[in-house]
Amino acid sequence: MTLNSKIQILLITYNRTYYLERTLKQILADNSPIKDFDITILNNASTDETDDIINKYQKKFPNLKHIKHPINIGGNANIVRAFEYGASSGKEYFWVLCDDDAYDFSNWKEIEKAVNAQKYDLIFTCTRLIREPNDIAQRIHQATYLPGCIYASRTLTSDILQSMHDMIISMFSQIMLSANIICESPEKVYVPNNGDIVERPDPVDEDDGTLVRGCNLQYLHPDRINVFWHIGFIRAIQIVKDKRKRDYIIQNVRFTDIFESSFYEYMLFIINYNALYKNNNLKNLSDLFLEINCKQKSIFLCAWLMYYMKPFFQKIFSLKNSKNKKHKVVTILGMKFKFKRKKKAKQYAKFGRKL
Repeated sequence: MTLNSKIQILLITYNRTYYLERTLKQILADNSPIKDFDITILNNASTDETDDIINKYQKKFPNLKHIKHPINIGGNANIVRAFEYGASSGKEYFWVLCDDDAYDFSNWKEIEKAVNAQKYDLIFTCTRLIREPNDIAQRIHQATYLPGCIYASRTLTSDILQSMHDMIISMFSQIMLSANIICESPEKVYVPNNGDIVERPDPVDEDDGTLVRGCNLQYLHPDRINVFWHIGFIRAIQIVKDKRKRDYIIQNVRFTDIFESSFYEYMLFIINYNALYKNNNLKNLSDLFLEINCKQKSIFLCAWLMYYMKPFFQKIFSLKNSKNKKHKVVTILGMKFKFKRKKKAKQYAKFGRKL
């Protein structure tokens, strides 16, 4: 049985003709191993030239199917619909693609081997965020990248699909499925050894409005407007019932390029992001606080106090160097106090002894 009879491909798009055409050129190129697969484009009621682009490619590729929604159902709802179509396609596996990624099929043979093995429920097509192949936090982090996984159709149960619908308002609907597989059936996850098939070539804006793109903000729920990647992930990962695993995932996932930053630094990052792009939304911070463990709560509170109280303390307490090397000047509530400087201890580098 050929691979194109085993994998259904879904491509979601909305008002991105440049990116869509770039993607179609890559996945339908002469050297593309998936050019003959069944590919269904879920067009979220685009108002630009998307229809023309798709029609042009359909003339050459009869395996390309176009479904245009009568209304814009929102980006996350379109993702959930893609999963629904994929799981009900009659194929063993489905792969949901976005319209703005880049593809390199040099290592496709490894993916093909994993599919033909018929023993995996989740096959990674991208491993950029996985430094330790068996680390569940890194696996789940990578699985938040939508085209980064191929799923077995049998894994999408009606209960998981309902949970995906529940998460539409908060991003990361796909975690409802990927987290279940990664945490409960790690032996059914395949992590390739020889590189990535898909990657995101374009930098993402700090607040790119993905969740509300094309929507009238007047009619949207505030939670949908104010949520962002970090908060959405914290909400979604509550699907993991094992508290130890859930705490470990929260502790170790970083939605920044600084993988090794401490949890404290990451909390500071989120607080700052919320202040810059979400107008200090208190519900975001309260949701975050309520859904982390006690140790993480204490770290969050330290970060919160540092972020919001630092300017206050800087105003009432300032330290200035006096011109006199023997003294330093401290200003407290506008009053200046002079203190004698302590003599610096001399140290022998060779022996490490202080005099």
